[in-house]
This record gives sequence, structure tokens and C-alpha cells, in this order.
Amino acid sequence: MTPTRSYPKMGLTGKTFGLWKVLNFYGTYYGKAPTWTCRCRCGCGGIYHVMQCKLLKGQSVSCDDLDIRKCWIKNGVGYIPLTKGKVALVSPRRVNELQRWKWHAAFLDGSYYAYRRQGGKNISMARQILRLGPPDKDKREAEHSNKNTLDNRDCSIRVATRSQNEANKGVRRDSETGVKGVRRARWGGKYTGRFSVRIRYDGEEIHLGMCDTLEEGSAMYEEAARLLFGKFSRIK
Repeated sequence: MTPTRSYPKMGLTGKTFGLWKVLNFYGTYYGKAPTWTCRCRCGCGGIYHVMQCKLLKGQSVSCDDLDIRKCWIKNGVGYIPLTKGKVALVSPRRVNELQRWKWHAAFLDGSYYAYRRQGGKNISMARQILRLGPPDKDKREAEHSNKNTLDNRDCSIRVATRSQNEANKGVRRDSETGVKGVRRARWGGKYTGRFSVRIRYDGEEIHLGMCDTLEEGSAMYEEAARLLFGKFSRIK
């Protein structure tokens, strides 16, 4: 609906419109239409943003009128439906906040992540929960400790540096040995039968040494990873 001048901002806090209970003023939609934060009293307890003109004209009387995907809580876990048939997991206390937006599933680097659109940009659900700023200004990252990139529960995400995030990734798909940080050593373009162990730290690759077996290489990498990255270290 196109906003009109006939509906300037009014004092609606505390009023009811159908099943909507107006909580407070949220802002303006596209900078023109006054929008209010409302709680739906249908039993879902959901909190959404509803345009003032729709409330006054009776065009929206409950959350059933909104083009949103319904979220739910079950067995102590909150579920936020995404596009492509995916669902994001969140802590129950986050559901009311997150269900205000439409979230979509984005496939990046071999995994799905939860995002929403705002101002022509993608906003990460994990970054929003962790209260991180825009990636171009806040270089910290949201890291999934259990490697499930759709698990955005408070216990599963944490703030990390780029090095810490990289440290918690598994073995590369193109690894020639199947052991993280260990590659076959070459001399003159030919394999020597030994292995080279390397680790990345602060954007630089550090050569840890040579070894004769994959087991030795794995042990060398594990020791260095735990020393450099602590709880963020991952071997497999």
C-alpha cells in the first residue's frame, strides 16, 4: 500500500486494533509511512512491525495478515523458517526479535547461512545476534563452534577473528592427504615420500617442519593449533 499524507504519525501506543496490541513507535517505512511495533494476541505472542495506515484502515488485524513465515519454539529450541526449505535454530529468547523479518537461506562456501535484506544489503542472523557491526566496518566474525552454520543458538555462535574462524574449519575438500595442515613434500616437482606441515596465522603461512608419517604431521599441527588458537583449534 502506498502511504498517504492523510496518516501522519499518531499516538497509538497501548491501543488495540483487532488482535494487535501496539507496544511502541518503530520508525518509518521507506521513510514515509509511520510503523508501529505490535504484539499479536492470537496466542502466538509474536511481535511484528505494522504500518500505521493498515492498522487504522483495518487492513491488518493479526499476524495472519502479514506476509511472514511463522516461527516456533519446541523442546527448548527456537526455529526460524528460511527459504529453500531450510530452518535456522536459535535460542528461544531470540524468537520474538528475529521473527520480525523475512529470513532467507544463502549458500556460501559449501554451507547454508541465514540472512535478511536491509537497505540493499544482506544482514547475517549470526552477526545480528552477536551485535556485530557491518562487515566493512567491524572485522570481527561470527563463528559457529559446532560447524552447523544454521545453528544460531547462543551456545553455538561466538565472536572470532578471521584467524580463529579459519582455525575452526575442517580439512579442505581438495586436501591430498586428508589431514589438516599436512601435505606431501615435493622436490624438483616429484614427491619425496615425506610430508610438510604448515599452519596459517594472521594471514601468513608458517612452516612447522617435515615428518615421515601422517600421524606425526597431525600431531605437529595439533600442538601448534592449540598453542595459537586455543578453544578455536580444530584438527579434523
